Amino acid sequence: MGSRRTPLELTPQSTRALTERLAHVAAAEGLVYGIASPAQRPDASVLQAWLRAGHAAGLDYMQRHVALRLEPERFAPGTGSILCFAWNYHRRDPEPAPRGAPHRREDRGFRIASYAWGRDYHHSFKQKLHRLLRALQVVEHRLRGRVAVDTAPVLERHWAAASGLGWIGRNGCLIVPRIGSRVFLGEIFLNVAMPPGRRLAAACGECRRCIAACPGQALSLTAPLDARRCRSYWTVEHRGPFPEGNEMPPLDPWLFGCDVCQLVCPHNEAAPEADVGWAPEVRAALGWGVGAWRALGAEGFARLFGGTPLARTGYEGILRNLERICAERRRS
Repeated sequence: MGSRRTPLELTPQSTRALTERLAHVAAAEGLVYGIASPAQRPDASVLQAWLRAGHAAGLDYMQRHVALRLEPERFAPGTGSILCFAWNYHRRDPEPAPRGAPHRREDRGFRIASYAWGRDYHHSFKQKLHRLLRALQVVEHRLRGRVAVDTAPVLERHWAAASGLGWIGRNGCLIVPRIGSRVFLGEIFLNVAMPPGRRLAAACGECRRCIAACPGQALSLTAPLDARRCRSYWTVEHRGPFPEGNEMPPLDPWLFGCDVCQLVCPHNEAAPEADVGWAPEVRAALGWGVGAWRALGAEGFARLFGGTPLARTGYEGILRNLERICAERRRS
């Protein structure tokens, strides 16, 4: 953001031109957006209580840079507004590959969370946001911004909800009207104040489907998600061997991530098809059995999946998950 510490002041005409350009370019990039004010800060006590309760499990990065997460001016000095974007990644489940009945119980098939069906979205999403920022700088050359996508110390769902882009559902995901919760989130922290959006009222109503369906009971009406009970945490973020005993939820059939709370959400039933492409390697792997995963090897895994979200877990993590699922199936 440079050395500037206070937001730019624009004329109403310049602000209107900037807003019109934002709407045009965001639509061209396939994004929906909202605008938040840095004054709409998160409640620090909620984050701190969640961390103290141990609900972050092994997500050590959530313990770091807490001040940056709570105070956008620390993350991007001079921030006057936060542009929040959602990129739809909803794709229909692929038709299962034709195959005979599995010879072994372990080969009943495995599932991969739908956000990981394509290439790693971080790079392509950042490219979209940088293009958008450059388009805004054509309108106002003094404009500066910092782009964030997922890995930055930003409470992205909070800012997206504050901007009116969507609301945080009972499944812990941001739910965008007419699109649902299968969205990637990103932000541009701008050094200019723009008119903020209006927060949406949560529209989950009396629905409890996600709470009832969660295999680890990680969701509740009274507290944020408990990562210690979340299948996605264990299959994607956990490092090292699994604990002994019943400290974690069953994994079967989810080899990487988990979509259950989104699959049952009524707001996803009519979600439009995304323009996010498939990674052909991942599509093929959805039909693999135990033998194919075991025979792949670390080099083969890196070659096929190094540019996809599966790389976050790594081959050792995938094998660990596979062996756990096979053990669950042998016991069933």
